[in-house]
Amino acid sequence: MKLYTIDKCYNNHLFIILSFMISISLNAQNKGSELKQMSTEAEAIIIGKVVDLKSEWNKDKTQIVTDVTVFVDEYLKGSNRQKTIVVSHLGGEVDGVGELYSHTPVFNSDEEVLLFIESNSENKMFLLGGEEGKLVIKNNPGDGVKLVGPNLSLTNVTAQIKSYIAEKNETLINNDNN
Repeated sequence: MKLYTIDKCYNNHLFIILSFMISISLNAQNKGSELKQMSTEAEAIIIGKVVDLKSEWNKDKTQIVTDVTVFVDEYLKGSNRQKTIVVSHLGGEVDGVGELYSHTPVFNSDEEVLLFIESNSENKMFLLGGEEGKLVIKNNPGDGVKLVGPNLSLTNVTAQIKSYIAEKNETLINNDNN
């Protein structure tokens, strides 16, 4: 009887571990498909550093808008080759009045970021997918390797983004030739 209890307990733990591993695998696949979608849909993709944040009321004084100035280190996609760009998003604080919107990114001065950008009809730039369009880049304290998220190498992520863009461009060329 005791062996049955151990086996049953072992099977329950094994089931939990396998479920967790499958969940991680599916989450990784989902993140990969999100990265592919963001890479192909964005007008521009940049790596840069936040150098200025400025919040102000919109023209109608009904919403606060924050302009984030980013010094661009590298363009992964896009024809705009300016050294600084301004990305706008809803929310911020003006004269002690603050507004916070769900799915809106939070930026910090001197933060290194990878941004997926699109523009509106007024040529204002904003993040594709709201907060999903911003990835924070940090240095791994152990070896200094730049990481995106908890443990993805920036080098690997940028290579993957470039391959998605090349794949889309190849598909467009092939469709034009048909």
